[in-house]
Amino acid sequence: MDKLQYDSFYKFIISVGIVLIVAPLFCLHYLVSGSYDIIMTQEEANNLSEISSDFLSIKIQYVQNIFKYLPIICIVFIIIGVIFTFWGCLKWLQIQKTLDQITKLDLEEKELHIQSMSAQEIAEKVINEDIENHENSNSDSQITPSNSTASFRIRKAFEIEDACYSYLKNKLKRKYNVHQNVKVGNCDYDIIASSKYNNIDLLYEIKYWNNPVSKATLARLVNQIEKRGISYENTAHRNFRFIILIISQEDYFSETTDYLNNLISHKNLSFISIESMKEEQLFSE
Repeated sequence: MDKLQYDSFYKFIISVGIVLIVAPLFCLHYLVSGSYDIIMTQEEANNLSEISSDFLSIKIQYVQNIFKYLPIICIVFIIIGVIFTFWGCLKWLQIQKTLDQITKLDLEEKELHIQSMSAQEIAEKVINEDIENHENSNSDSQITPSNSTASFRIRKAFEIEDACYSYLKNKLKRKYNVHQNVKVGNCDYDIIASSKYNNIDLLYEIKYWNNPVSKATLARLVNQIEKRGISYENTAHRNFRFIILIISQEDYFSETTDYLNNLISHKNLSFISIESMKEEQLFSE
């Protein structure tokens, strides 16, 4: 090994382990090969001075001690080296799996032309949806919501989208890679669940509705989803199902879902489906 690997702690541990395994083997080979043997004739030994003779005796004793204890030391070093190497490989493999998954997700995003939306784009999307929902609601109240109420709704919308992302990521993680607030081509999507095993992805449109929504808004929503679905298919070159996930505090959206289903059926948009969930259930998952 030319040098120890310092770019990762576990690579360093593996390098140390390999050194502890290999170094004793080289040392044993060096001693057994005779490179350290003392070769002289009896006459040369008899002609040595007293100091040289004492030095030679010490050296011989030193070599004998090395041969006596070195095998034990080498075995200990090799055992420690094997432990270091095995433990380092195990930990490195765990990290490498995560890195491979990240690399795979990055590659998948490039293949699907997925781009993360900027914070400004996400904020603009949520604000525009809030304005649209309340300008076109069927609410009997004609009072314009205050800025504080609008701010609360927007913060709540962010919380709902994040909760939906966590819920869907946990629910779909075995079969899908889940992406939040992304763009494919010129269209943005709340959540995309790209399949790991086939060519059919799930596209989610999150709607947090606590007030009745006008039929014009629902019709516009279906038209937008149809266009975004077709755009996704043409850009990512994958099949899809588009799911409208409605989150509300109460179960009083049966009329809304019925109207949406009628629109979808009338336009023969079989790739669009509707799911609904109570806010309480979402945060309890």
